[in-house]
Amino acid sequence: LSFSHRAPYLPYKAELRAPQTYLLYTVIRQPRGKEVLSGLLRQVTHGRTQWDEILSVLISETMAEVQKLPDEVEIPRYQWENLMSIIINLSRLLSLLSNVLVKTGYRRARDEVMWIMLQIAGTFQPHLQKEQVEEMARLYNLLFSDDVVWTGASDHPSQLVRFLAAACMWNILDGSEGLPPPSECLATQIEFVRSNTGPPDEAMQAVLDNAFRHESPISRSVHAMFQQRLDGQPTDEPHILPYGRAANNKLDAFDMQFLDALTLRAKINLLISTCFVSLHKVDRLPSPACVETCARILTSIEFDYGLTNFIAILNRSITAALSPAPSDGLNHKDQCYMLLDLLCYRYIVSLIYSHYL
Repeated sequence: LSFSHRAPYLPYKAELRAPQTYLLYTVIRQPRGKEVLSGLLRQVTHGRTQWDEILSVLISETMAEVQKLPDEVEIPRYQWENLMSIIINLSRLLSLLSNVLVKTGYRRARDEVMWIMLQIAGTFQPHLQKEQVEEMARLYNLLFSDDVVWTGASDHPSQLVRFLAAACMWNILDGSEGLPPPSECLATQIEFVRSNTGPPDEAMQAVLDNAFRHESPISRSVHAMFQQRLDGQPTDEPHILPYGRAANNKLDAFDMQFLDALTLRAKINLLISTCFVSLHKVDRLPSPACVETCARILTSIEFDYGLTNFIAILNRSITAALSPAPSDGLNHKDQCYMLLDLLCYRYIVSLIYSHYL
């Protein structure tokens, strides 16, 4: 990262045109550092940024801090969430990280590292090259060279999805060139994930949604359960909002612990394939559960992933609201007002920190 300076006006020293690696490191390790950095990157004039090197250092530093914690203390996840938000490419990150972990020997936060790898596999799977798949497998074998103790339970989704992150990653990458056969322990976990064909509890719903692509039968089955939780049955009595407006009768939104147990890919799929579908129905207003779930997802992911589709739905709703009202059925103005309320009063807090402002 270096900045252009016009010599005729400001006689800066040559050092100021050198790559600003420490500045980049300092910025991206802060909350919403990626958004802050977007303005700086527009001033880059030449050379490449040391993005992969810095990310590998940040991951190893975070693992070092976790290594110091007492065994009974749960791993803080704030910095891990921040790290996931700033991974934008994989050109050298995987090999650099493997080399760092060979030297450091940090292992306690290995489930968190595999959670990041699962995020990468889910997001970039169609574009992963053979060498990158091999590096992801190498990283797992490096971190899990010893016996694995089963952790996680149905009442702790975030812990269970991290324990099974490697199994979910292997399942998503199944058939990819460069993916080696899993170890015996990992094969047992993969079989556990694939064999859950009955009605899963909430934690296993998150695991299955993370482990299977959205076009698979298992993923469609899970999302049918999600739709049921947000909409109920068509025969259910409506929930009556003020002034007699009828909405789907579901009040309990997905809690943040469950949403945080979903990968970015699964979370976006829930937003687009379930929440947005409910928001755009024409027979009733969406349930309070759907609106609140939508707000929680939108404010927890980057704007590029959620805002575009939300604005498209809002534009269609505004167009419908300006059309003549139907003699029966949903008043489109009510739906439009609800979406605008969601945008202005739930989304605006996050917009303050966005480069869209």
